[in-house]
Amino acid sequence: MSVRGAMLLIALAPAALAQSTPPDDSLKLRMSEMELGATHESLNKGLSDWRSLYLEGVHRIADRQTLYGGLRRTERFDKYDTEEWIGYYHPLAPTWTLLVEGSYSAQHQVLAKYSAFAQLSKQLSDGWGVNLGIRRSEYTSNDVSMVVAGAERYWGDWRGAVTVYSGKPDGASWAEAYRFQLTRYYGERSYVGISYSFGRENENVGPPVGILTSSVRDLAINGRHWLAPDWALTWDLVAHKQGSLYRREGARLGLRYRF
Repeated sequence: MSVRGAMLLIALAPAALAQSTPPDDSLKLRMSEMELGATHESLNKGLSDWRSLYLEGVHRIADRQTLYGGLRRTERFDKYDTEEWIGYYHPLAPTWTLLVEGSYSAQHQVLAKYSAFAQLSKQLSDGWGVNLGIRRSEYTSNDVSMVVAGAERYWGDWRGAVTVYSGKPDGASWAEAYRFQLTRYYGERSYVGISYSFGRENENVGPPVGILTSSVRDLAINGRHWLAPDWALTWDLVAHKQGSLYRREGARLGLRYRF
C-alpha cells in the first residue's frame, strides 16, 4: 500500500473526529456523520486518470470511542476495484487509545485483498501525543508489512505532526517515507492543512508487474468547512511524484452530513 493510501485509511475524517473534536452538548445529541465524495487524479506519460467514489460513516459512541467504516469504488491503471473498511477507536486508559481497522477488496487488482491495522496512541502533557502502529496487507502478487510511528502537538488553533512509514514486501527490503503536517483549525470544527511526504514507498501497479518500490514526493492541501451546523464540504488537492514511474495531480471533494 502506498503512503497516500495508508494515510487515507489511517488519518482521514474518522481519526480527526475521534481524537481532535472535543465533546459538547450539541454533539452529544447528534453523534453520527456520513460523507459522500469523489476523487479524480490525472497522470502523465499517457496513463489513464485515477477515479474513485466513496461513502463513509462515523459514529461517536463516547469520548475517544468511535466506530467508522466505508465503501469505495476505485479505477486505477484501467482496472476497477471495490473496497469496504471498518475501524474502531477504544480508550484503554485516560491517556491511551487503541485503533483497530480492517479492509477487504473482492477484485483486489490494485488494492489490497485484505488489510489489517492496529495502532496505540498516547496523550502526553502540553498538547503532545505519540503513536505506533502496524499494518499487514495481502495483495494478489505479494504481501506487505508496514510500521507507522508518529508524534503530534496541538497548540492554540494549530496542530503539527511528523509520521514515519516503513514498508516491506515479503522477500524484499524495508523502504521508509516521512510525512510532515501542519493544520489550522477555525470556527467550531473547520480546518485547513498542508502536508509534505518524501522517501521510498511500495506501490501496487497491478498485474503483471505487481508491487514496485520507488522514491516518492507528495504535496497535499486538505480541509473541511462547515457550511451549516449539519453540513460540511471536505476537500483535498494533491501533487504526487512516484519516482520515474509517473506524476499525478488531482483533487477530492466530499459532502458531509451530521445527524
